[in-house]
Amino acid sequence: MDRAQEIARDLIDTAPEGYRAPLLTLIGWLAYLKGQSSVAADHFKIALTDTPGYRLAELMDQLVSRGTIAPVAKNQDTAYKRHR
Repeated sequence: MDRAQEIARDLIDTAPEGYRAPLLTLIGWLAYLKGQSSVAADHFKIALTDTPGYRLAELMDQLVSRGTIAPVAKNQDTAYKRHR
């Protein structure tokens, strides 16, 4: 998951303004799956600033705003474990 986030961040540098919402939403979704809801919410909001009305970012922002935790993050067996 960390590597996917890194790649998406690298790709953002090549995307022009107004076209970054999909990558920002991907980064936010991966953070959400890792149990990092506040980081996810920040990325969804930035995505909506970049591309107002980007529906997936709107939906994900609503999900996180409700306090919904990703099922994968709730389960100790499937929860993200940072590699050290």
